[in-house]
Amino acid sequence: MQSIPAFDAVMQVAAACDGEYGTIAGGATAAATYSTGMFYPEDILGIPDIEYQWGDVDVFASTKASAVSITKGLLMQGYVLDPKHVSTWRRWRKFEMSNKWETHSIKLESLNGIEVNVIAKSVHGVPCRDPWAVAGSFDFGHLTTVFDLETMEWIDLRHAMIKGFQPGQGKEFDMLTRRIPDWRSGLFSPHIGNREPGRYARYVTRGFTGLMQAKDTLATGYEVAALHYSDKDDPADKWRGDVFYPAIADAIRADDFDQLLELEEKTRTPSGLALLMEELV
Repeated sequence: MQSIPAFDAVMQVAAACDGEYGTIAGGATAAATYSTGMFYPEDILGIPDIEYQWGDVDVFASTKASAVSITKGLLMQGYVLDPKHVSTWRRWRKFEMSNKWETHSIKLESLNGIEVNVIAKSVHGVPCRDPWAVAGSFDFGHLTTVFDLETMEWIDLRHAMIKGFQPGQGKEFDMLTRRIPDWRSGLFSPHIGNREPGRYARYVTRGFTGLMQAKDTLATGYEVAALHYSDKDDPADKWRGDVFYPAIADAIRADDFDQLLELEEKTRTPSGLALLMEELV
């Protein structure tokens, strides 16, 4: 994976997807926002690394059919499938995407080394068809500036999704306003519980240090969820409550980002999670 200025990476992928239906969102659009000040001069964080650390771009397709169309279009323009996703591409076309999962993704790489993740995402069974649904599916407020492929324009949703947002005040460097009560109540799925520590650690270590405003909300959420799972009879659930979630909460409060990234990496596959259950007792 190569790194170029985030704004350039987003526009390169947007040009390759022109005419498709979807939204570019995530770390790349956030990095573009806070390195260029395209919406407000006050957005510029003054951390040069942010501009250059993004070599991956996420494209959220409006539908499963759009995800296939976007992927096919990128392949026709010289993008190459990640070897681990060749079977995924075959499965998408031959059997369609299973309704069992809410997120389907495939990874490609451009000729100059930019990684592109094409994603078909639903929340509680409802597809994320437009920029508002995509931004609202995230947990962190700084991810609410996006690029709409249908209109080929940047959209700033911070005023709509972050209570009291004002440029330059940093209120977006927290969890989305509507997400905070759920997180502090420990209301998140095991899948999100596995992935969120790594997402938080990556954003903070890649320059978004203001996101540490979310530290207490995240840690509290894991502590509350741990109490819930520790009462379960299933051994895997009980391990999550007695060992795994307390370890995550402790690492969040201690700013141990290496530990958070390591824990998330080990939960990416069933075999990795099984090994972690043996290691972390």
